[in-house]
Amino acid sequence: MTPQVLYKCYDLKPFWFPDVIGRNDWGIYPLKGKLLNVRDASLKQITNNKEVQALKCILGLQDDKEYHSTNELRYGSIMIMTDQDLDSSHIKGLIINFFDHFYPSLLKQPGFLQEFITPIVKCTKNDKTISFFTLTEYKKWKRSNNDGRGWTIKYYKSLAHHTLNEIKEYGGDLGKYVKRFKPMDEEDRKLIEMVFAKKNANKCKIWIRRRCTLTIMIVRYPSKTSLRRSCCYSYFLIMQDQCHL
Repeated sequence: MTPQVLYKCYDLKPFWFPDVIGRNDWGIYPLKGKLLNVRDASLKQITNNKEVQALKCILGLQDDKEYHSTNELRYGSIMIMTDQDLDSSHIKGLIINFFDHFYPSLLKQPGFLQEFITPIVKCTKNDKTISFFTLTEYKKWKRSNNDGRGWTIKYYKSLAHHTLNEIKEYGGDLGKYVKRFKPMDEEDRKLIEMVFAKKNANKCKIWIRRRCTLTIMIVRYPSKTSLRRSCCYSYFLIMQDQCHL
């Protein structure tokens, strides 16, 4: 198994996740709150930020270094694990922004950036269970199925609402629940810079209004092991900014 760093946001309960999938190859770092937006931060803010400095230490990141592989890092890739709501998309975007701003060469390495997805809603009827990874997809199903009548519906407000057996299920089928980001290109970098740089605030809002509906329809977490590059970055950037429009 390729070494990973698993980000866990908000909840402290699932710290035993490495016990499910093996501690020899996996590490876990609980990111409290939201990572600093380093793009417009001062040197003092970045130096004094505990999360930024911890991340650099955990991975063994070197300032101003261009990476051609992940062999020099203490871990070979980063996996982001958050809730599936809009606010968590902001967290994902800030993590991507950190690497794009300081270490863009790492985002070009295949498999370096990954995401662990979990259902936000599960609908159960008799022995049948349907899992939904976005509220948009769930609401569409609900409208087409008598408003969900006759189904037991469980909404997972946070990762802490998943049971130990569910975590074991997810950890036992990583091919289904782990999605890799394809290597970043210049188009992706322009999107991230537009969203997180304060100077582009007005331009970003116009872009979001034009792109929002289309992008939400694209991202449905299919069974593919890789996420489409530009659509995926666009989705996270749109979702994170919707929290603040």
